[in-house]
Formats: sequence, C-alpha cells, structure tokens
Amino acid sequence: MGTSRAGQRRQTRWRASVCALAVTLIALGLCACAGPQPVALAEVAYETRAVTQQRDGLAVTAVPLSDQESRAVFGVPLASFDVQPVWIRIENRSAWPRWFFPVSVDPDYYPAYEVARRVASYTAPTVEQLYVRLSERAIKPFVMPGETVSGFVYAHADEGFKAFNVDLVGHDEIESFHYAVAVPGLHTDADAMLVDAPATTPSLDDEALRRWLTDLPCCATSVDGQPGDPLNVVLVGNLDTVRSALVSRHWDVTARLTAGSGWQMAKDFVFGQPDRYAPVSALHAFGRVQDTTFQKSRNVINERNHMRLWLAPVAHRGQPVWVGQISRDVGVELTGHLWPLTTHVIGPDVDDTRYYLVEDLIYGARVRRIGFVDGVGQASLKSPRHNAEGDPYFTDGLRAVLFLSEDAVPFSEVELLDWQLPTFMKPFPPDEWAIRPVDEGIARN
Repeated sequence: MGTSRAGQRRQTRWRASVCALAVTLIALGLCACAGPQPVALAEVAYETRAVTQQRDGLAVTAVPLSDQESRAVFGVPLASFDVQPVWIRIENRSAWPRWFFPVSVDPDYYPAYEVARRVASYTAPTVEQLYVRLSERAIKPFVMPGETVSGFVYAHADEGFKAFNVDLVGHDEIESFHYAVAVPGLHTDADAMLVDAPATTPSLDDEALRRWLTDLPCCATSVDGQPGDPLNVVLVGNLDTVRSALVSRHWDVTARLTAGSGWQMAKDFVFGQPDRYAPVSALHAFGRVQDTTFQKSRNVINERNHMRLWLAPVAHRGQPVWVGQISRDVGVELTGHLWPLTTHVIGPDVDDTRYYLVEDLIYGARVRRIGFVDGVGQASLKSPRHNAEGDPYFTDGLRAVLFLSEDAVPFSEVELLDWQLPTFMKPFPPDEWAIRPVDEGIARN
C-alpha cells in the first residue's frame, strides 16, 4: 500500500525537523571550534592586584583570578565549573630547597586533568589538549635555592574575596603565608564603604571604650526608625584585619541589593538553592546604613549567619572600632511589598549566634583579647523583644568585644578582660578557663 498524503506530510515535516536539528548541531560545533582562545599571560593584568609577602629568604606573591581574567588566560569559562585559578610566584632566596603544598591553597584543589574533563565539552579543545594547556601553566611544587617558580593552583571558585595559605616546607620547618585578596566582579554592599576612621576620631583606652560601648543604643533601626536587631558584637582592628579574619573562616561578602540580586534571591528561595552572596537588608546606626556585611550560608538560602558592621566614630588605641549586629537566619518569607520581595526571618536566640562568632574567630587564631559589655538590655524567652520585621528574640543583654590580631594567636594566649561575663561563664573560676583571664587594669597598661 502507498503512503497517504497525510503520512507523506508527516514524513516531510519529520525530515525537515531532523535537517534543522542537524544544521543547529553543526552550527554549535562550528561555534565551539571558533570559541575564545587563550591570550598571553602578560596581556592579562592580574599581577597588578597580586600581594607579595617576604620572610626568611622567601618572597611569595599570590592573586586569585576573576572570572573574566580566567576566561582570558585559559580561553574557557572555568568559573562556570567552580574552578578558580590562583596564581602564585615563589622566590627562594634561602639556602634550602622548599616544597610547596598546593593543599594549603585549597584542601580540595583540582588536578589539571580533572579540570580538563569538566570543561572540555564546552569548547573546541579535547580533554588532552586542554590538559596540556592547564598542566603547562600549573605551578611546580619544588623550589631550589636561588630559583623562582610561578604558576597556577586550580581551586574552588570564590567571589568578592578569597582567603588561602601558601605553605612552604623545608629545613625542618613550615613557612605559612596567609592571604585574603579581593576578586573583581561581584558588586558588594561594601564597594563604597569607609576604609579607616578619620584622623580626628578620638582614641579610647580600655575603660573608656567599655563605657562608650555600654552607652550605645540597644539596636540598629529600620529606615523608618523602628528598633531592629540588637547591636551585640564589636570588632577592633583595621579593615584588612577584620576582613581577613572573617574570610579565612569562610564568611563571604554580600552582594549589593539590586533588581538582579533580589530576583536571584527570590528564585533561590522558591527552589531551595544556596546563595553564598545573597543581599542583606539595610539597617541604620550612626545615621547611616551598614558599611559592610558578611555571611556564612548553609545548603539553602533560608539558613545563614549574617553580620552587619558599622565603622564607629571612635577608635581604640588608634585601631578602628566596628560595631555590629549578628543573628542567624532560619527562614525566608515574602514581605508583602513590591520591593524587596522577600526578607529573612531571624532565629530568636541571638546570643547563640554571637557566641558562634566568638568561637569561630578564636578557632581562626585571630583574637588577641575578648570582653563583654552591657548595652543591649535583657529580654527573656517568655517576654522577648521584636525587631522591625516583627521577629522575636531573647538575649542576656551583652555585647561581645573582640580585639583582633594580624598575626596568629594560640588559644593559650587569648586574654579575657575582667568586664561583664555571660551567665554560663560565671560559675567557672578563672584558673579553669581555656583562655587566659586578664585583670582590666593590667590590660590598660
């Protein structure tokens, strides 16, 4: 039997669809073959952002590449596959060979071949071709006396800032160089922040700072002046020290609240996706919105620790003072407004989140001294206070004050100021502290 006209028409349409699909695949293949090509390293200006540290006959220079720089250097979008090259140069001016540990940059760094397998399907090079390109530009791990080596470690991708170590082993010792370096590309809420306190800022000693912090208002405020979340943390140190201490403990900077970032946050909420850089809403202190914000997210956007910081109009012995608010987000809800579409719900136990920060930074070996002051005001579980969004919270009313160090501080050298103490800390005599108590009068000298 012959084919009906309707059947012929269906076959014709089917053949046309197959031809169209074939043409599309060929076109995509041609596009892939004509994809972006890597450029000479000297043509990409990432070295101008590199940070150099020198110690004991070693000079180490390092910088993480942005997405745009990575595309230019390697000709493929490595960041789309969670890969971020970190460029490192090591000058060994000592008399001993040195062994560089890439695991110090990222405990889960990618070997060149694994990166090639991830990325090769996107563009023209085969796995083997891309592997050659990546391995040729990887840094070699051994540096002889008088030798200089440079190249890349393929780490997991971070935006905004990246913290990492460069560890060099040799002559019965390990030299560790710590970095926290900006990564261009993410528009954060700190892009236009103040960097340091003005020269006219009054500099307070310990007792004057304690009194000043105690007299601060309890809380930040909303744009219409309603009491917001409690001002329950204080960090003392310059901007680089604060940022390095937090980023090293995997706190991320936050994206500026824009239509794009707000819409992304709403989508992540609907689909239950994580967002390491989700915006944080604005609160006010000292007559302005927060100067910078950090967050440590979990597996979904609903859950994260977040902290707003304001540069205070006082200093402590010449060091900037940052007054902050920290709480834990436990959910996301619709605001009922056209903008912003969503807002986070805070967990009511704000002291737990405050104590988490204390633990986190002590574990990071960046706390020289710690104290607690009054100022927030107590609120109980049975009679909580509420922030501007109506979320309840309870607290012992104290602020944690952390004096940060640029250098590593072992547990045994952390000093506890004889100020106020949280209730759970009071039953223990001073000689049973894991950290060393210090008399306030001695600390001022």
